[in-house]
Amino acid sequence: MKKKNILILILLLCTSVTYAQHNLENNDEISITKKIQYNTSNKIRIHQDKNVDKLLLDKYKKQSKLKSFRGYRIQVFSGGSDQKNKALNARYKFNKRFPNMKSYIEYNAPTFRVKVGSFRTKLEAARTKHRIIKYFPDCYIVKDRIKFENTNANKK
Repeated sequence: MKKKNILILILLLCTSVTYAQHNLENNDEISITKKIQYNTSNKIRIHQDKNVDKLLLDKYKKQSKLKSFRGYRIQVFSGGSDQKNKALNARYKFNKRFPNMKSYIEYNAPTFRVKVGSFRTKLEAARTKHRIIKYFPDCYIVKDRIKFENTNANKK
């Protein structure tokens, strides 16, 4: 008798779980789906909610007003407030070795930092770090705010 009751309980639970998943898929508030139709003329027709285009346009307008974005730089030196000359020297050595890449000295009390490059992705920064690490073995990638006119992509 107990086995029969347990079996009935398991079946009831399974059916309620599948019913819940079915209702979740059809809920328009949770997911926005695009319907794609393939025609015989090799064209794709996409049917989407009109609000998607409005959201994309709003995002574009906001981003076009930005002066900077979150990107990456490579930090080649970090020292205390008494090491300003060492920071200047590290920047000089870097500029001599890599004249085509910009370097920046930053002072946030009590630390001087020398950062180089302006990268949109961590992968771009990692590729450059691979070249720099031979001369600056303590360098590492840091997140930073990058002004649009400072990006390496704009220099090409």
